[in-house]
Amino acid sequence: MGVADRGLKTHQGHMIYTLSVYNKKEKNNAITLSAFNIQEALIWKEKIESVIDQHNTVSDKYASYKYGSGMDNGVTASSSENGSQFGEHEDEDNTHTNLFWRKTIGNVDRTPECDSELPNQTANNQAFPINRWRLLKCQNGLRIFEELTETDYLLRSCSQAMKAVGIVKATCEEIFELVMSMDATRFEWDSTFQHGSLVEEVDGHTAILYHRLQLDWFPKFVWPRDLCYVRYWRRNDDGSYVVLFRSREHANCVPQSGYVRAHVESGGFNISPLKPRNGRPRTQVQHLMQIDLKGWGVGYIPSFQQHCLLEMLNNIAGLRAWCAQRDERDAHTRIPAIAINTSGYVSPQKTASSALMDEYSDEDEEFQITEEEEEVASEKGLFSVVFNLQVPGSTHYSMVFYFVTKELVPGSLLQRFVDGDDEFRNSRFKLLPSVLQGSWIMRQSVGSTPCLLGKAVECNYIRGPKYLEVDVDIGSSAVASGVLWLVMGTSPTLVVDMAFLVQANTTEELPEQLIGAVRVSHVELSSAMVPRLHPDSS
Repeated sequence: MGVADRGLKTHQGHMIYTLSVYNKKEKNNAITLSAFNIQEALIWKEKIESVIDQHNTVSDKYASYKYGSGMDNGVTASSSENGSQFGEHEDEDNTHTNLFWRKTIGNVDRTPECDSELPNQTANNQAFPINRWRLLKCQNGLRIFEELTETDYLLRSCSQAMKAVGIVKATCEEIFELVMSMDATRFEWDSTFQHGSLVEEVDGHTAILYHRLQLDWFPKFVWPRDLCYVRYWRRNDDGSYVVLFRSREHANCVPQSGYVRAHVESGGFNISPLKPRNGRPRTQVQHLMQIDLKGWGVGYIPSFQQHCLLEMLNNIAGLRAWCAQRDERDAHTRIPAIAINTSGYVSPQKTASSALMDEYSDEDEEFQITEEEEEVASEKGLFSVVFNLQVPGSTHYSMVFYFVTKELVPGSLLQRFVDGDDEFRNSRFKLLPSVLQGSWIMRQSVGSTPCLLGKAVECNYIRGPKYLEVDVDIGSSAVASGVLWLVMGTSPTLVVDMAFLVQANTTEELPEQLIGAVRVSHVELSSAMVPRLHPDSS
């Protein structure tokens, strides 16, 4: 059994939070639960997970005894049916408290926080490294920072990334739902908001939105701006929220007459809990924007963009003032609503996997892979461990990484991983990513903290005489697919290191088994080629 966070769904013009309780071996056997506020959904999720964890604890004890008594090393072939998502809470990995590893699912730092005023300090330092930001000014009780990074991949007209940091006396859930909503309440705290509507609901964590800006920089002479962007969100285990957005073209969100279509290179909110003070909840809110407002007036762009960008970042002060005015908090958390543009709304008949790659597909069919390629490890020689990362879309892409070794040491973590069952493999298969080059939104969405891939996405394992192939279906996770929506178009500017490991759960199993590491640098999708697979000549 497993429980998956299915995110937000539109219901009668409002947003509801949905969960799915499913059978890992029979995907069709699932129950969908929904709640009108995220707190209630989280309570249900935690209760269900606690029951599942109790069962897994018993299974883990039996597995440990099985491995300790000696395991049959015969060749096995099995297929994982794990359909869980990034961001799921897996308590079974916390049973060994003597290990100082970070528990992460969905690129989220799960290290227990120290007794500090700053929330999620380690994770924030990874997303916002100290040497990347310079304090620019203090305004309305906010600290305004400017990013100090190389921006060769940006257009000249695109401004440097800037962020505002402030403290709001409200819960993370309240602020998150305010940020996600586009109803009349937004006029009370967002001075740059004029209109917003839903263009397409991709899945529970990803949506395409249309947004009109209300900017006060010489409105008689400067045309208003509008945006079409993809919005992705996730909730971290420490109670913080990340909301990211980036401009994207859409057939049902064409430029409007009388408006200049601006371009958001990177944008988002980081909403993190602080220690309560005097019984009142407190939250640190970070708002980042990197935007090109477009337009013909090159002479006024620097001052124009600086003024408008600061006006957008000042929305945190609006949030703080709006929350401070509420002397009596509502008994129930408000439900975020979004105005649906019936003329431009697209019924989400296509899945995220079928619509993801349309914009980036190369028209030359010679370089397109029309089906996911599996069982690519068939060559003789040394023992091979192969990772086939499958990227969904109208054209399926695969990144295949081969690692070889002379022999498997009996009783080692690697041997147990290779010859174990799917449940053991899923509980130990770990990825460590590290973004070396890329925009803020890439670093924030990809992350740089460990992730148990077997718990986050569906992994199929093919065991052969001389190889183990792991087919990682990225499209099986709504959260992972949402990340692809954000970063796929900017892959030529992305440099990321990835290490594949077998996780150690006890001190006796340390050090963890490194299977291999690879650097993915400036990937061009147009360079993808159809592999020529030859049958085994033996």
